Amino acid sequence: MRKKQFLKSSVALACMAALFLSGCQNKGVSSGTPTTDEAAAAQKEEKDGGKDQIELNVAMWDYTSLEYHSRLVKAFEEEYPEVKVNVIEAPAEDYSDKVSVMLSGDNNIDVVFIRDAASYISMISKEQLAPLDDLIKEKSVDLSVYGGMVEQYAINGKIYGLPYRKDIWMLFYNKDIFDAAGIPYPTERMTLDEYRELAAKLTTGNGNEKIYGALNNKWNHSVSNLAMQTGKYDLLSGDYSFLKPYYEVVCAMQNEDKSSMNYSTIVASNIHYSGPFYNGQVAMMPMGSWFMNNMIENLNNGTTTVHYDVAPIPCETTEGMEGKGVGAITNVSVGSKSKNKEMAWNFVEFVTGQKGAEVLASCGILPAYNSESVLETLVSNEGFPEHGKELLLGTTDVTIEFPLGDTWISISKIIEEEHELIMLGSNSIEEGLNTMAERAQNEVLKNN
Repeated sequence: MRKKQFLKSSVALACMAALFLSGCQNKGVSSGTPTTDEAAAAQKEEKDGGKDQIELNVAMWDYTSLEYHSRLVKAFEEEYPEVKVNVIEAPAEDYSDKVSVMLSGDNNIDVVFIRDAASYISMISKEQLAPLDDLIKEKSVDLSVYGGMVEQYAINGKIYGLPYRKDIWMLFYNKDIFDAAGIPYPTERMTLDEYRELAAKLTTGNGNEKIYGALNNKWNHSVSNLAMQTGKYDLLSGDYSFLKPYYEVVCAMQNEDKSSMNYSTIVASNIHYSGPFYNGQVAMMPMGSWFMNNMIENLNNGTTTVHYDVAPIPCETTEGMEGKGVGAITNVSVGSKSKNKEMAWNFVEFVTGQKGAEVLASCGILPAYNSESVLETLVSNEGFPEHGKELLLGTTDVTIEFPLGDTWISISKIIEEEHELIMLGSNSIEEGLNTMAERAQNEVLKNN
């Protein structure tokens, strides 16, 4: 569903944001009779004990369509009744660009939900986010509850956000397709070759009736994450030869076996990965743990009837892979120009702590905050996968999927461009990876 579009020019964006954030009100002469809004305000003031209301401006993506975002805000306002949260919303695909433009102006954004690693680095380099180290120390925040991932997101030794969500990559599989084929479920980690062989066995039919053994999504990290989970590699190194066995399997599944949906078809038809899985057209799909939330919601509202479960994503070898995974955390930060940094911190601390984690877990979202009660809340959701808890508890060594170095923004574009040429068959795998390395060295690394 298309969200309401944000503003179409930076000028219009800045103007509307200024109007929105100023909270302009009509100051006409009162009629003497309280309006509905005035009565509600009076009740709010009475409830708050006569305190002046604090307005907190929070930037979030897809607020109106993501239940867990709206529930987080509601829970915070209940905890802090003197605060009114003004949500600044943009669609996910445009969010980072829109918020960056607003932060470049004089807009008072108190809290920023960070959409991706590239925008996080960019906002820090532009001094748009406030470092939180002093507050973390002052408030005695225990960073160990985040499983060591906060430290991986430090930039120049400083922490600019705390995580509210954590996502690890999993192999989602359709139990109905496995049952129909009489094949055991892939509950254990597979090698790349085993993954390919299994996908071929599960592929049946033709045309619109075709069942694909796998869907390897169009993103370049659908390939690189299979390697990054080992914890051995560095996407900033300028050497991408380690990706060769992963591309060989993914491309062979697409081009030779015809067991995975074709990259060009996915791109040309703008196919979202969720659709084929919801429709029962895909047996296996490596994807982030956020898809558990999608499945829980869509099973409960009847959009899909697929019986699914999860397992570790495949790797070149299973040797030494016990407990290893790949994923990311989603940070919440304080805007450097916030005029209410104390309350902004309270918001960050709330949504990234135990109480915020309970809200997320009740929605089927994996919180970054770890505790036994949070995990029990998460797995109690109707539609939560049978082996989900086991997989989460067993994934103890998580490598972040994207590096946070200053060169990542430029290098990520190169990787994306060369990935596309490999997947379209315009370049061979070896040729594409060599070009990827040469471009990273010549266009980025030699100047740093």
